[in-house]
Amino acid sequence: FLEVTVDPFENPVHFPDGLAFLEYWRNTTLFARTVDATHSAQSLYASGAALLEEHCGAFTVTKRVDILHASAPGNP
Repeated sequence: FLEVTVDPFENPVHFPDGLAFLEYWRNTTLFARTVDATHSAQSLYASGAALLEEHCGAFTVTKRVDILHASAPGNP
């Protein structure tokens, strides 16, 4: 590769409470991929609710990724 760059990217997502996070999570592809024959959507949601039960108030989840850009000779 002629030129390689890495750009970090952060996406902070603010949630007013645990219930808002659970609703967000339930609508993601990660949640959909986790549902299978042994983990129903209801049981996963209940597990998430149990984990967040003690948490009160607003919080932020920051998603972090690195974006790699590379170009090969003759392909800018």
